[in-house]
Amino acid sequence: MFNSLFQSLRVSHLVKSLALLNLFIFLGLSLIIVGKTGFIFLENHVVFSMEWVLMLTEILVLLLSFFIIYRVLDPIDVFNKHMDQLVQFDIRPGPVCDWLESNSRRNDEFSQLAKKLRAFREPIHSLLSDLSNKNLVELNTAQKEIACAILTTSENSQSELSEVEQVATAAIELNATANDLVLRVSDTEAAVSATLDIINSSRNTLSKSSKISEKIGDSMKESRQIMNTLNDYSQEIGSVVEVIKNISDQTNLLALNAAIEAARAGNFGKGFAVVANEVRSLAAKTQASTDEISNSINNLQELCRKAQTMIDTNSDLVEDSVSIAEDVHDGFESIAKKVSSILNTNTQVACASEEQSTVTSDISHRLASISSLVHSNVQGCNNIKEINTEVSTMTDDVRAIIQRFTV
Repeated sequence: MFNSLFQSLRVSHLVKSLALLNLFIFLGLSLIIVGKTGFIFLENHVVFSMEWVLMLTEILVLLLSFFIIYRVLDPIDVFNKHMDQLVQFDIRPGPVCDWLESNSRRNDEFSQLAKKLRAFREPIHSLLSDLSNKNLVELNTAQKEIACAILTTSENSQSELSEVEQVATAAIELNATANDLVLRVSDTEAAVSATLDIINSSRNTLSKSSKISEKIGDSMKESRQIMNTLNDYSQEIGSVVEVIKNISDQTNLLALNAAIEAARAGNFGKGFAVVANEVRSLAAKTQASTDEISNSINNLQELCRKAQTMIDTNSDLVEDSVSIAEDVHDGFESIAKKVSSILNTNTQVACASEEQSTVTSDISHRLASISSLVHSNVQGCNNIKEINTEVSTMTDDVRAIIQRFTV
């Protein structure tokens, strides 16, 4: 655009200059022709000869040459130098600006073109100065900061991804553990329920055994009373046997006395002697039977005492058994309460485990979503990093282009 404008302006000035030059040449030739024809032009009593006409023509041509050099050729040379400077991407104040300062009073086409070139140069010079001195530096700094931020974000995203994957793995393991815990809690609940049933059955059996022991204790008390009664009867029988023994002794003594008296009576006392012998023999048998009965009664009394002792011992054992049974019953009651509490706790643990399993499963799904998002963030960071690298490359290209300009 500037070349075409410059060419058009240059052609316009050349046309005007050539027209003016032709006018001066025409005038000069006219004067020469007048001189050759011998005409003498007189004005104010001055006579111009042929020599004066030639000299005047040379002066006019010289003045015209200076005019052309100063008014046309000199601006053209300035514009050529300035265009050479622009071709070299040098937008510093050049020959045109210097020419405008030295020709500030000129107001022709050359001065207008020079002013337009200067007006065009100044904003470009300011823009390139800002770009090269400030904007590109700030852009380069910002790109470095962005690169550092992207690198930090990428590293943090990688670390976050690793942590999320570890947490996801732990959540999966925790979910598996929670599910296994639910199964184990269910098995434990079944075992505790069975144990509680056994405890209740054992408690019922123990209650029956305690009742039987109480009945045995009552029976032992009755047996002890019977043995006491039997012992009393044995003692009474012993007293009767003692009386019978005394009677037998007296009968034997009477039979002995009767035998003695029969012996004294001689033949008259033989029959009585026979009776006395029979009575004595009967007394002896009675004595022997009495001794046997006495021995039996003594043995019976000894057995009664032993039986009573054993009954007393068994009664004490039964009482101890009843007491132990009551303690065991109380223990079973306490165990049943504890087992019931364990069952309730186990039920609560089962509910909590199921809730934990549900929450852990939800956490696993959410962590999977977070992991996917983190993957996307990492990919986005890599894409941004690539874009920033491309922008940095383009910035370097722009810097290289701008550095081609001399500001």
